[in-house]
Amino acid sequence: MTKDGKELITPSGSLEAGNAPALPGPQSLPIPKDEKYEERGNWGNQCEFFLSCLGYAVGLGNVWRFPYLCYKNGGAAFLIPYGCMLLVAGLPMFFMEMALGQYASMGPNILFANLSPIFSGLGWAMVMISTLTTIYYNIILAWTIFYMIASFTSVLPWSHCSSDFNSISCFTESAAENCQVNNLHYYNHSCLTLEKYCAVDNLTKYTNAHNESYCIQRNLQVQEKTKTLSNMISWINETNIENDTNIENGTNWINGTTWINGTTWINGTNWINGTNAGYLTNWEKETNATETINGTNEIIEINYSVEEVQVKRIAATEDYFKNRMLGISGKTWSNMGGMRWELVGCLFIAWVIVAACLSYGIQSSGKVVYFTALFPYAVLIVLFIRGVTLEGAYKGIEFYLSTNVTRLMEIEVWNDAATQIFYSSGVSFGGLMTLASYNKFNNNCMRDAIIIAGCNCASSVFAGFVIFSILGFLATELGVEV
Repeated sequence: MTKDGKELITPSGSLEAGNAPALPGPQSLPIPKDEKYEERGNWGNQCEFFLSCLGYAVGLGNVWRFPYLCYKNGGAAFLIPYGCMLLVAGLPMFFMEMALGQYASMGPNILFANLSPIFSGLGWAMVMISTLTTIYYNIILAWTIFYMIASFTSVLPWSHCSSDFNSISCFTESAAENCQVNNLHYYNHSCLTLEKYCAVDNLTKYTNAHNESYCIQRNLQVQEKTKTLSNMISWINETNIENDTNIENGTNWINGTTWINGTTWINGTNWINGTNAGYLTNWEKETNATETINGTNEIIEINYSVEEVQVKRIAATEDYFKNRMLGISGKTWSNMGGMRWELVGCLFIAWVIVAACLSYGIQSSGKVVYFTALFPYAVLIVLFIRGVTLEGAYKGIEFYLSTNVTRLMEIEVWNDAATQIFYSSGVSFGGLMTLASYNKFNNNCMRDAIIIAGCNCASSVFAGFVIFSILGFLATELGVEV
């Protein structure tokens, strides 16, 4: 019993006041029961702890990695293994770490040494993981500071392609509008015809039966099964078939010789003297098709593939990120370039901000979380409202909600779900133990664990709508699929 009459749990686990049975517990200093552990300090109120844990759990894993995993693993069907892994592994471990930290009022490096000396390395491993994570997270924070400073201009530098650092593939929808009015295509600050536009990436212009023109890439291989074919002299030696004229009509294909009477070749009917070849329908879009011509004891096969290809274009935002901020275009491991001193300065500012937030321990960080934990939600809401009003946003959201339940039979999907739960909730990093160690001894940590884990997963799902609404707009702007 202490000088002021309070009961203590002794290291042996028994109570001084009475002969109560031994209680399991770490071999550590006595912990006051139902009182604040004043030497270590406590959160100012329960809201500070809740926001600290929420800010700790919600991060880039929710905003970007979770939507990507949904896209990769069957869309909305991914929520099934994600929810199962939350209930089976994520939530129990979240509660366990929170309970351990709150009970012992210690960080992981000291807690595990007192719990069982053989696990001392586990606590220090958590500290090392948190240190490495902090390093690369601060680099991302430096990027945000760079963008924030660059945004103090009348025209955002990543909204156009007229800067010196922009590549020739830089593209914005606004810059291409004038070209589209004249049925031309925008590339490298110029309006080009389709032939010249396709030639940029060594592609070929193609016009189908519906008078629709686009760029294609076609590969043709001819395999000779016999050395002769009646009335088809020199045909097998033709190398520039795609450049010949009137291919659809079958005429002038080989040195001006009519090829199989030119009978409705594209539609695949009556292709060889009345023989049905209906599988050749829509020849211009046929992939890896095989044509067989039968002569007298002679067979020749043509294997070709035709596909529509988009000329490479880079969004102005991506161009700014790679060429202006990072400066990585044209760089290799043998020539990584010099220091980006602007980013070095932003990284220094990021570390100063972190140090300032932790300068007075939880007394300062507990107040900072009112901004750092809530502001990202305000930004997500603003981005969501803006995103759903953009052209093509519905395509992105539809893609996000598409369901492919067959993927649930693959072990990789369940592995990704488990990885995301551990990564997003922050278990096994030691942070939860540290945050919970500043709680009151009798705090209801089970309630906190359920609420925080639920909010964390809900944040992931909501962030998916934000990300995919913008991806749908970008896909529409660049003329590609989501």
